[in-house]
Amino acid sequence: MAQLNLVASDIMDKYFQDFAPANAIFGIEVFMAMVVQEYSKLLQTDFERQKILNKAETGYSIVEISPDFLIEEEVETERDKEQGVWIAKLKNNVFSFNFDAMGNGVQYMEFGPGDARQYITKISYTDRWQAKRMPTTKQIFAYVKRGNVIEFINGNPDKVYVQYIPALDETKDDCYIADAYVPQLNSAILNVMFFSKNGLPIDVTNDQNKNAIQQTEINKESLKTN
Repeated sequence: MAQLNLVASDIMDKYFQDFAPANAIFGIEVFMAMVVQEYSKLLQTDFERQKILNKAETGYSIVEISPDFLIEEEVETERDKEQGVWIAKLKNNVFSFNFDAMGNGVQYMEFGPGDARQYITKISYTDRWQAKRMPTTKQIFAYVKRGNVIEFINGNPDKVYVQYIPALDETKDDCYIADAYVPQLNSAILNVMFFSKNGLPIDVTNDQNKNAIQQTEINKESLKTN
């Protein structure tokens, strides 16, 4: 996987070599923010497309995400004394898809040594109450509670192994991006910068503001009536 700061730096170098006007003052933080925005959009778009395809082919909209998009992290669990539950805190926030109670940003969770690892069943945030009322079982359940926090039900393994899509944060240098998206990120961001430089807007919104990318904009003042 590629590091956010390196991808952004490469795009910035290409911009200043080929597209930038003489008075351009964009810094690396601008390009990191653009990479975060575009990468999140690509992930969401492909996720929704795959859900529709799976639903049509199998009748189920479950999405299995390629390991190329995931990082694996070994995390020690801890007791949340205030809530009285066992949790694990990842180094990064989990990428959150829109309207996704299943927390598909997390794909696999296991515990135990080596070949003896056991699978932890992931449940949705809204189904957690059912797991707490199930008959006696040795199966451990877990769900993404918020941000980087995973909560466990019916067990408290000392250490867990989590494979997940890390959310990007433009304030951190060590965020990771799937290599497959790097060429698309280059093209999309450089196109935006090129259009901005040459005054070739793709979209003119309701209040006639010119934008280099298609977007919805509503001027609330224009909706007022006298």
